[in-house]
Amino acid sequence: MATRKKKVPAKRRKRRWLIPKLLLLLACAALVVFIGVVFQMEREVRRIGLFGGESAAARPPARSQTPLPEATAQGTQPLPAAPEEITPDDKKRLDDILRAREGR
Repeated sequence: MATRKKKVPAKRRKRRWLIPKLLLLLACAALVVFIGVVFQMEREVRRIGLFGGESAAARPPARSQTPLPEATAQGTQPLPAAPEEITPDDKKRLDDILRAREGR
């Protein structure tokens, strides 16, 4: 009888899943950043009016109205409706109000 040697199975190498997992995570993060950039660019392009939506030229300009409660409390006249039509007298009143605020 011939004796057979048993084959000893070679040690199985452990698979290293660390690098593929990191690459997958990196790819997912890059995809999320890319989609965010696309949406941001679309919003900006729509804002300036090059890509659908309402145009920036079609919108009326926004008026900034600053309420001045001190002016009405002192018994002076309120500001005119249009901010472009400020008279020298109104400008003097506004300067007085600003100086009074700085003194506080």
